[in-house]
Amino acid sequence: MILAFGIPFASIGSIIRMIYLIPYEKDKQYTIAIIIGAAVNFVGNLFLINLFGAYGACITTVGAYIIVLSVQIYYMQNDFNLRTKIYKIVPYILCGIFMILILFQVPNLIHNPIIALVIQLGLGVFIYAGGTLFILVVIQRDNFIKRIFRKK
Repeated sequence: MILAFGIPFASIGSIIRMIYLIPYEKDKQYTIAIIIGAAVNFVGNLFLINLFGAYGACITTVGAYIIVLSVQIYYMQNDFNLRTKIYKIVPYILCGIFMILILFQVPNLIHNPIIALVIQLGLGVFIYAGGTLFILVVIQRDNFIKRIFRKK
């Protein structure tokens, strides 16, 4: 369960590696990030495994994922305006959080797990698609989306 917290950091780090570091021949920066992450993981394991056992190893691994991502972002900041990019994704993250909060309530209301799953799937698509459309049309005023829905 603890390792699940590392999934977003590892995923984003993998995306940065595949889209930016490797295609732009930033192998040295990628290697440095991985070595720093491995060192953090090794040192953290020396202390935390003795204290917490397997939980300590999980905590250290999540910390290493965060460190690797941080180093990769550090190397990217000279080539990209990260604040602008982060500002653009915040509404989508909030939409996803809102969707999750709603979907977590479905099993409390519907006790048949199959029906609850089907409702969660449909409701999740509806909430996120509707939220994304709202963000694009109302908040970001995307003209491409407006042209799709404009009458001819």
